[in-house]
Amino acid sequence: MDVFETFIAKAVLQTSVDQLAIVGGTLYVSSENAEGLANLVHPNSSPRAIEQLLAEENKAILISRQSPTVADNHIRKLLSMETNYLQSVMENTYLELDQNRSFFSLQESVGKSQTRANEKRDLKEREIDLRKEISSLRVLISKKTRDAETHILESNLLIAKLKDELTEAKRSTKGEEEFVSRLERVRESERVALFDEEEREMVEKRDNYKRDIEYEHRVTVEIESWLNERRSHLKELLQFWIEKSKVDIATKEGQLQELIANREADLKRKEEAEQRLKEARQYVEAELVRREQIRIEQEEQAVQIKTTVRIQAWWRMMMVRRGLGQFKKKKTNQPEPKKNGLRK
Repeated sequence: MDVFETFIAKAVLQTSVDQLAIVGGTLYVSSENAEGLANLVHPNSSPRAIEQLLAEENKAILISRQSPTVADNHIRKLLSMETNYLQSVMENTYLELDQNRSFFSLQESVGKSQTRANEKRDLKEREIDLRKEISSLRVLISKKTRDAETHILESNLLIAKLKDELTEAKRSTKGEEEFVSRLERVRESERVALFDEEEREMVEKRDNYKRDIEYEHRVTVEIESWLNERRSHLKELLQFWIEKSKVDIATKEGQLQELIANREADLKRKEEAEQRLKEARQYVEAELVRREQIRIEQEEQAVQIKTTVRIQAWWRMMMVRRGLGQFKKKKTNQPEPKKNGLRK
């Protein structure tokens, strides 16, 4: 990323971090109001498995059902957790942009979010498979129950039939009545004991099946309730973040347009300043050339004046020596004084 893009990204991240800090401050939950809630950790910042995190979240949801205040505090805590995690990601991205002009931490956070989403999707698929298996077990249990009831009914019919046959045999035979009655009683007692044993086993199996069915039904209802609540909560979060992202995008687009306009105005002022600087440099250079010419002329003029003064002084000296012009000596009739008998 170049310097300008880094500057824009840092400004956007800084503004987002400030807004998230404000949101986190408004969602603050005191320790007294948060009493009884689980210490929830954001899935992307926890190395534990998604099943453990969802189990703790489900436990926190069950605790939050105690009262509307606890539920409201739980929602505030979830929103605060999301806000703090997003704020920490943006702060790390801001520091990385400031130091290295890169955003690998943001990419890593997005990768963790995608991984957690894939894990949740796999968990939902496993849940669907378990529901299908539960449905098949319910069908099997109902089939076994019907078979057991049919078998009990057939056994009762067989017992009734045997009793009728026994009564008919008593009417038809008199000599063997005692033997047959004893034999039939023994057989009947054996059959009854056998049927009673089978009936007890079937009743026990039926009771076990009923308990299993009730347990599976209760677990299924709890899972469905939790999933519905979780889905509604995630929908609310999704709607909140969509609206917030729209508002943030509109705000950042306005700020970006303002920055672009300011940049164009700065570039225009820069061009004007460069033009004025160029003109000033040209003026300074011309002024320096002019002053240099003036200085040279003044030096030449000073040299000429000095030369002229010397020439004039020399000429006056020559005029004085030779007695020329106004320094010419006047002639007199008096002889010149003698010196040592000689004329000068």
